Amino acid sequence: MNRMTQIILAFLTVSVLFGISLLLDISFPYMKYSNGEIEGSSIPNESYEDITTGVSMFLWNHRSLDLVSQSFVVTTAVICCLAMLKYERRHE
Repeated sequence: MNRMTQIILAFLTVSVLFGISLLLDISFPYMKYSNGEIEGSSIPNESYEDITTGVSMFLWNHRSLDLVSQSFVVTTAVICCLAMLKYERRHE
């Protein structure tokens, strides 16, 4: 078997296993052993209610600002990565 056939078979195997796990709908008891009393006493919900509402309303009303800033960060990261990979010419 060549390398490409191995990659295709591995991808198909992972896809079939993922599909079967979705079809079986196996529930994972992630909160079975949790203690809700600790979470409830660590942060008071009432005092932060107005702040969280204001922040979420700002983010949803100014979504374009968020998207522009994210695209700026990603573009800057790509430019910096390309600058690090740039070939240096040495003058003799």
